[in-house]
Amino acid sequence: MINRLVVATPNKLLSIGRVNHIRNHVPMRFPAGTYDELQIPQGSWAEMHKQQNRLYNTYFIISATIATVLFAAAFYVSDINKYKLPKISNSEEGLKFLNPDPKALQYILEN
Repeated sequence: MINRLVVATPNKLLSIGRVNHIRNHVPMRFPAGTYDELQIPQGSWAEMHKQQNRLYNTYFIISATIATVLFAAAFYVSDINKYKLPKISNSEEGLKFLNPDPKALQYILEN
């Protein structure tokens, strides 16, 4: 019995209810609304729908244009063919700028 009293007393004194600092808090009561306080729709819903669609379409067109311009600029700057090797031309006209030896030029053209 004394053992139970010794163990139970500290548990009750240190329980969560005693340590909780908000034990006297009363929950807030949200105000009850009525249908009289709701907004009454006015005007044509179709006109409002057209107006909102006009705005959304404007945003869409502007953003699509910006995305296209950015994609084109990135494609232009990226220089995809940067490391592509040019076609090798072993013709006389292609090798003329090297001023090759005529015998060497003939050998290249034959092989």
